[in-house]
Amino acid sequence: MRFDHGDVFYRFSTVGQEPLIAQLIAYPNIFKNKTQVTCENMKDITVRLAVFTIASSAVLVFVGTIFGILWLLSLWGIGMYPKIIFLHADIQIFGFLALFIAGVSFLLIPRFKNKRFRHVRLAFAAVVLIISGNATWLLDNGLVLVGNFLVLLGSLIFTIITVETLGKPRGVLKEAEPFLFLSPISLTATLFIKLYNTAVQSLYWISGFLNLAILGFPISMIYGVMVRTLHFRIGVIFRRKAALMAFVTHLAAVILSIYETLLGNVKSFSSSLLFLIAGITLCISIDAFKRITSDGLFNRMVERDRERYLYFSKVFIIAFVWLLAGLFFNVMYNSGVFARFSFRDAAIHSLTIGFIGNTIMAYSPIILPPLISGRIPYRGLKLLPIYSINLGNLWRVAGILIEDITGIVLWPTALAGLPIAAGMILFFIMVHNLREDTSNPNIKYKLVP
Repeated sequence: MRFDHGDVFYRFSTVGQEPLIAQLIAYPNIFKNKTQVTCENMKDITVRLAVFTIASSAVLVFVGTIFGILWLLSLWGIGMYPKIIFLHADIQIFGFLALFIAGVSFLLIPRFKNKRFRHVRLAFAAVVLIISGNATWLLDNGLVLVGNFLVLLGSLIFTIITVETLGKPRGVLKEAEPFLFLSPISLTATLFIKLYNTAVQSLYWISGFLNLAILGFPISMIYGVMVRTLHFRIGVIFRRKAALMAFVTHLAAVILSIYETLLGNVKSFSSSLLFLIAGITLCISIDAFKRITSDGLFNRMVERDRERYLYFSKVFIIAFVWLLAGLFFNVMYNSGVFARFSFRDAAIHSLTIGFIGNTIMAYSPIILPPLISGRIPYRGLKLLPIYSINLGNLWRVAGILIEDITGIVLWPTALAGLPIAAGMILFFIMVHNLREDTSNPNIKYKLVP
């Protein structure tokens, strides 16, 4: 199936109406349904809930990043912070990512399914439980079991909401929906294991658990969104059989990760290899590295859509470079041949900061403003925050690998967190300052066909 029309970046329905990017994101099946949903419908309690959830995740990502910087410094003997080693991972994965993905899901999945979000109260309860659990971890490590239970309960509610909202897979890009199903289920399974292992005082941050927490939960959701938003890119050939094969392999890897974790295996080579195969297959299925900047479709774009496409497509490709690197590092570490701390660290941060972080930075300025406010701002999109974060991550990954393998210190790797933190701040400033083209104030956009 070929997506060569570039609907979401240059096609308009009629003069004075919203370009199809907002229609396809917000209500992709709107032309098949007699019910029209206007922009006013978006300004409801669901939007306020999503904004609160995403804002809470932003607070936690900064807390987790500070912990990560302190932990990195402690590796080089600059201060000792033993209590934050696991807090850094817990806050980033079960705090920041859990809340951010939940907040976006409250807005995005109902639009994918062309239905209203009907579980605001339950969703709010899930968000409060996740925030409370993370606060418990931060305030008192002696109550870690309580925190685990609260986050697990919130995750379970989120899973029920997501599964009910998705319903039966259908539509042109229904291959995306199994990934969307799998993500919250993986999160809940991960938290069940975490709660149990903490209760019996057993080590849980082993490779299978790590695969489940990173590749099973957030990356499953990202895969689904990437398939569902193929219209964001020009000239893409969608290979349905490859997408189905990617999901089956990915699902097998998730199940195997659970099995390996329950067995207590320190290494998880089989699941890591399956995750690598699934990632490569997904890249093939969605033409992940295809970027067109010169053909007729690109040249017909107006300035706004061209700027947004150039930004999105470049960051999208950077994310996939990190994905493949992280998956390879993960296989190398779990093979036993390269069972060194540096390969484990490289795999973790290539997948988290590299792939997940870049994906969030690619999509957030593109989809969140239309979903939240109905606006499509584009002036102010910059790649400087992206470059800063990726420079910091490369600084860290390469520095630790070189030092661990050769014993040579080429640069102060302990300071790699600084450009990452600076890039995050610059990114938040950039998103806050994005603005629309006000040169034609007579055009009023509407989310109706």
